[in-house]
Amino acid sequence: MSAHNASLAEIEENLDEASRLLEEKTSGENGLGTNSPIVRIKEAIRTLQEELNQMHITISILNNDLLQRRKEVVYNKKSSKKKSKKNEEATTFDDDDV
Repeated sequence: MSAHNASLAEIEENLDEASRLLEEKTSGENGLGTNSPIVRIKEAIRTLQEELNQMHITISILNNDLLQRRKEVVYNKKSSKKKSKKNEEATTFDDDDV
């Protein structure tokens, strides 16, 4: 039984050592932790992609709004031309009217 306990203690020590080494490698300046350059670059790219998607949505909304306003302007111009023609026809007198 003591042989098993000794073996278990040795395995636990090896596990602790491996955990410590892994922690040092992942949290160091050149490791794969949250402060490593690669992780920061990936996070920056992800942030830029999110911002780009948001910009696409905003551009689409503004484009739609601009298109609607252009349609309104064209419609209003056509409408006002028709009204002005009707007004001109109504205000012009023929010789027969007098």
